[in-house]
Amino acid sequence: MKANFQKEIFRIALFGWSGQLGSHLYTQLKKSNWSVISVGRKSSCINTDLRNPQSLLKILKSLDVDIVINAAAITDITYCESVISEPWIVNCLSSNMLSDYCYDAGIKYVYISTDQVYEDRDNLSSEKDQVFLNNNYAKTKYWGEPRQNPNSLTIRTSFFGRRSTGREGFVNYMINSISNGEKIKLYKDVFTSALADDLCAKLITRLLENETVGLYNVGTNNYYSKAEFGTKFIEKLGVRGVKYEIIDKPYSEVKVNRNVGMNCSKVEKWLNIKMPGVDEVVTSVLK
Repeated sequence: MKANFQKEIFRIALFGWSGQLGSHLYTQLKKSNWSVISVGRKSSCINTDLRNPQSLLKILKSLDVDIVINAAAITDITYCESVISEPWIVNCLSSNMLSDYCYDAGIKYVYISTDQVYEDRDNLSSEKDQVFLNNNYAKTKYWGEPRQNPNSLTIRTSFFGRRSTGREGFVNYMINSISNGEKIKLYKDVFTSALADDLCAKLITRLLENETVGLYNVGTNNYYSKAEFGTKFIEKLGVRGVKYEIIDKPYSEVKVNRNVGMNCSKVEKWLNIKMPGVDEVVTSVLK
């Protein structure tokens, strides 16, 4: 099912435009000549805080937009376990309010969800598979998905990339460890279908261009371990003498699903493409 848009150039309100994925999405949408209104806590066209969801309605009523994209979230899984209310407000309640408003106003709503809703399994998880909400982050993102809004797009995804702010992240961890001559720990029992952040933004833009609605997994064409990603990253980086060890991930009090590999055949069929593999992800991250 495709949404019925009448305008050739869409006006988009992008929440979370300065985040890791949002910044790439902002750039990609601009390249596609779409009118993008940045919405964030500071230095945005519209400054607001998702921790105050009541302010969202006032902002939306003042905007003439065709699409609202919500790429804002609290993603630190440990933080989501220690501070309960804030992630529920930002990841779930604010999304529900945005979705309801967009539905009533005839605006398309796009929500960036997570692969963390999928349970550990031997095969890849499809959109139809049962979810397994193992931690508070997964719960807040799952219940923030706009399942009651037929004019919405939910994207379950994960991505790697270099971060300039916030938490260190896996790629920055490897780069910093290499720079400091420290041994890198690569987990052989943690599996993902994560994309490079810029590739993820390009695919989301393709979905918007194709007027996509519904629920879609957006990831690589197969799953891979963090150890596989790490060794390929080190090899392509071309630095000699990098110290690393391939190990099982140690026990953590915060429960995180270790295999969140996604079946992306639905999006491949819809866009008539083959999703990238781990080699393309590594190459893109290193650019």
